[in-house]
Amino acid sequence: MINLRKYLGKKHLGLILFASMLTFGCEKPEKPKMGAAPVTVTKTIKKDVPIYLEYVGHMEPYSTVQIQSQVAGTLTGKYFEQGQNVKEGDLLFTIDSRPYIAALQKAEATLTQNIASLRLSEETVNRNAKLVEQDYVAKLTFDQYVTNVNVDQAIIKSNQADIETAKINLDYCTIKAPITGRTGVLQINVGNLVTVAENTPLITLNQITPIYLNFYVPEKYLQTIQSFNKLNPLKVSAFLNQDYKTPYDGAVTLIDNQVDPTTGMILIQATLPNTDEYLWPGQFVSTRIYLETKKDAILVLSDAVQFGQNGSYVYVVKEDNTVELRNVVKGQKEEDYVIIEKGLNVGETVVLEGQINLHSGSLVSIKQPGGNP
Repeated sequence: MINLRKYLGKKHLGLILFASMLTFGCEKPEKPKMGAAPVTVTKTIKKDVPIYLEYVGHMEPYSTVQIQSQVAGTLTGKYFEQGQNVKEGDLLFTIDSRPYIAALQKAEATLTQNIASLRLSEETVNRNAKLVEQDYVAKLTFDQYVTNVNVDQAIIKSNQADIETAKINLDYCTIKAPITGRTGVLQINVGNLVTVAENTPLITLNQITPIYLNFYVPEKYLQTIQSFNKLNPLKVSAFLNQDYKTPYDGAVTLIDNQVDPTTGMILIQATLPNTDEYLWPGQFVSTRIYLETKKDAILVLSDAVQFGQNGSYVYVVKEDNTVELRNVVKGQKEEDYVIIEKGLNVGETVVLEGQINLHSGSLVSIKQPGGNP
């Protein structure tokens, strides 16, 4: 016989336990509370910023002269070191002058001889001038005497030209620097025969103080550059190895007179003092041409600006230490900063490091760079 009370008691207890399990299983688990994300921050600043266009520039010597001999002969002397700075008028080379000294002496002797001949011809004319009037000398003969004088005078002028040519050639045996500049690699050593026909430069001089900076600008900026440059020559800076903290400044001295139809670019040339001679012909440099100054620009450190599907954005830290994702419009860079054209106000606090796990509404704790919150 089954004990009904005992059976119903066990059954009732089982139902209670099953109901409790269902109730517990249907409850949603409580989300664990997230801690504040540690971040470093920075504030936006306001300052006047120069607006510029940036290109790759190429350094060119202010002046280049290929030193060539204008007379043939043996190179007898060199009076500089390769790579040395020389001044205008400094002696560079000498060429064996003996043949040219002899040529000058010969021309001078010929002139002396022909001057004596001219004197004789003039005396002959003077002696016969009255005789021809008295018909003691035939007029045809007298005319020949006069012709001899004219011929001798022409010969003397030719002799004088020969002497000047000989002096010039003798002067060419001494080669001096036509400009102040720096010497390059010596092409012909002392003792070699130099010929004019070879047209080979002995050495090349480059004037690098000052120095030219050439760069090309798209034609769409031509009108803007021209309008600003008419007020004052635009400032141009060159930077070596993208070291933007060490500018080498100059000014625009040439805007080319035509746009290259194949590239749509126009050449702009700036002149830089280069007194320290850090800039060198042939170098490629980062180049900035400054147009105007943007007053009261809003800037923030570049590392604070992130890039996503919707463009550039930053995380702005609010008073309750939560962050707001805010889209921004970037302008040009200014050293470690970037101009914010739209999206931020001066003095706002934005996240500089630690953005990776953030979203709008995230709680953050501000820490010092390299330290703890």
